[in-house]
Parts: sequence; structure tokens; C-alpha cells
Amino acid sequence: MNAKKKKEYSDREREKKKAERKKKKKASRKKKSNEGVQPTGK
Repeated sequence: MNAKKKKEYSDREREKKKAERKKKKKASRKKKSNEGVQPTGK
């Protein structure tokens, strides 16, 4: 695997992780609003 391909691959992986983290954040935010107000210790 040459350096250029490696960089492209790691960039793609980073983007994937970022997108998943965003999805998780959105999901948890939705869950929180569904459960109503709770102490922000979790």
C-alpha cells in the first residue's frame, strides 16, 4: 500500500467515524428529549 492510498484510506475512515459520532450524538439527544428533563450527570 503506497502512502497516498494509505492517506486516502485513513481520511475515509476518519470521515466515517465522524459521521457515526454525529449520528450517535443526534440519537442520544433525541433519546434525552424523549425521556424528558433529567439531571445532566449521565
